[in-house]
Amino acid sequence: IESAWSHLERAHILSQAFAISHVYVHWKMFILALRTRDFREVIGQIPRLLLAGPGSILNRAPKGNTGRSNVGIFTPMKVPEDLERVLDASCS
Repeated sequence: IESAWSHLERAHILSQAFAISHVYVHWKMFILALRTRDFREVIGQIPRLLLAGPGSILNRAPKGNTGRSNVGIFTPMKVPEDLERVLDASCS
């Protein structure tokens, strides 16, 4: 389960600039939270599902944020170095 969350968090960081992908990652987080009966995470994903698309479109998604409910919804975070290289390469 922890491995699944880790992969989803990394996918979230990479998806933030793309509205559909960003919402999709939050949807997958919501489903994983349901399957694992993590109701705190389920509740935390609902506003994220609603705000992910507009946040991406308006370029307001907080860079590096993992997308989990244990992190503030607007809190920027350090991007892991390997993902930073991917993001930098996609901008060039």
